[in-house]
Amino acid sequence: MRLLEPIRIGNLELKNRVVMAPLTTGYADGAGNPTERMVRFYRERAHGDVALIIVGGAAVDRKKGGLFLPAPLLYLDDDARIEQYARLVSTIHRLGARAAVQLYHAGRQTVLSRTGGEPPVAPSAVRGSLMGMVPLPEPQELDRDGIRESVEAFGRAAGRAKAAGFDAVLLGGGGGYLIAQFLSPYTNRRRDGYGGSFSNRMRFALEVIEAVRAAVGADYPILFDLPVHEFLPGGIAPAEARKMASLLEEAGVSGFRVRPGVAETYHLTVPPGRAARGVHLHLAAALKGAVKRAAVICGGRINDPFLAEHALVSNVADAVALARPLVADPQFLSKARRGLVSEIRKCIGCNHCVARLVQGKPLRCAVNPMVGREGTEVTGTEVPKRILVAGGGPAGMQAALVAAQGGHLVSLLERRPRLGGNCGLLATLPGYGELRGLVEYFGRELERNGVQVVTGTEVTPSMVRIKEPDLVVVATGCGYAPPDVPVEAGARVVEPVAVLEGKEDAQVRFAVLGSNRVGVAVAEYLVAAGKEVTVLEDAAEPAGDVEPITRAFLLARLAEAGVDLFPNCRVSSITREGVWVGNRLFRADAVVVTRQVTPRAPWWRRVQGRIRFLPVGDALRPAGLAGAVRTARDAALRC
Repeated sequence: MRLLEPIRIGNLELKNRVVMAPLTTGYADGAGNPTERMVRFYRERAHGDVALIIVGGAAVDRKKGGLFLPAPLLYLDDDARIEQYARLVSTIHRLGARAAVQLYHAGRQTVLSRTGGEPPVAPSAVRGSLMGMVPLPEPQELDRDGIRESVEAFGRAAGRAKAAGFDAVLLGGGGGYLIAQFLSPYTNRRRDGYGGSFSNRMRFALEVIEAVRAAVGADYPILFDLPVHEFLPGGIAPAEARKMASLLEEAGVSGFRVRPGVAETYHLTVPPGRAARGVHLHLAAALKGAVKRAAVICGGRINDPFLAEHALVSNVADAVALARPLVADPQFLSKARRGLVSEIRKCIGCNHCVARLVQGKPLRCAVNPMVGREGTEVTGTEVPKRILVAGGGPAGMQAALVAAQGGHLVSLLERRPRLGGNCGLLATLPGYGELRGLVEYFGRELERNGVQVVTGTEVTPSMVRIKEPDLVVVATGCGYAPPDVPVEAGARVVEPVAVLEGKEDAQVRFAVLGSNRVGVAVAEYLVAAGKEVTVLEDAAEPAGDVEPITRAFLLARLAEAGVDLFPNCRVSSITREGVWVGNRLFRADAVVVTRQVTPRAPWWRRVQGRIRFLPVGDALRPAGLAGAVRTARDAALRC
């Protein structure tokens, strides 16, 4: 398996070809240093046989270099930080992995709360936005002194990285950061020696490499994030990126990571599950022929070891970069090496991890409830209990799995013919295919851990009385709130599940009340079925509960499909003709409500006696996939 073959990148010897790409964890302390929580997070990934872990990103300038994310960031701008980083590096080394750190300066891709209210700096005063949704502050053009200080900041940070024991540095030259801003004609409008011609736009990057080389010595490996494509008119495209790679390699770069996009096209930098797997591999292929000895490292929705192997065997890339897949399953490579590919918990690209960071919260994962809580694994019980799990959605499957791993005797009953709950229904829709893999993974793990699974059977109070389990885990989800407006007799008001199960296929025109993640999924399903769809959202921003990257894909998809989406629509009434918003009628044969509520009269309360009931997931409170999996895991540990 080529994935497991060693590789040499400059003077860096790696035991295999899997690199953990840098990602913001939000685990840094208030001063910008690694914490014990971060050490535990990376220890778990190093334990999974990864060859190189790139910690990052670490800003080289605390004053103006930090990224726009409100989550706690790393900095490497002070010698006092070396000791904390050294502790992290030694942990990674002890488990047989090599360590690198990504060094970056955000340039214009920051916010005033990061810069103390001062304007950001950039090669030119070109204002940006986050995917066209969130405006970023107008930057101030760097003068010559500012350029020199930024170059020197990279050199000093690289020296600290080497002193901390890192085996290499990765320069943040892609993703729209400051180095890329100088490289790109889209953001670099200068008319001096740092702008205009190709060679002038290359000057800043080459000076950074020179400063770094002076700080780390002649043999120290330097890697470079290359913006192979910015997906913008007037931005960097593959033809020019190839020329850049050639010059950068001559300057001493040993390896390139494909790092496309800028803030405006960030949804293509961190592509969600709706994007094709391996979406950036064609960019790696474009880069591969432009370099002589430097390695090409590529990621971008590679969540399957077979796809990673294909990229290497077909000579598209020399190594693969995984970030989210190793968040979802730290043992990704270890399981592949042992032939246990079916046991890999694959990243579904939901970007719950990104959404939390955008909200200023620490990293978590929708499918792996252990992220951020490494070191608190399941332990066996001395007194096994008989546990009945009602409901086979993600919450029920996760609870059953954890309880079985803890040594309990577990039965899971699902009223539908197959496992998955609403996720199973969504898995059949366009753009939701990764959910199918998640449901299948849970099914295999339940069987492997001895859980008795019965489908097509609903748990009832009488069944519970007869079976008398020690505990019933209630994972039956929740219902939907009826409209809080007048509804005319005979008007057809339905829940999303009825639509997704095909029970409303006879209708032609639909009005969906709400553009939350449920409403959007229903709208997509109906459009694919050839129905006329209108989505009415009472908020100013549609799809407000969907993380920004997926949201950009969703809204584009709905627009292409011809879905009429109306924000600021407060429904007045519902009639047999459709939905009234003030004096305007939106005609519909059926109206779909999408606001979830917890059960008002839970069935388990009708069961008397000493049997314990433990609601999880949406049966506890509407929380989406991530909340369902996490609450289920926590509840199962209390069995």
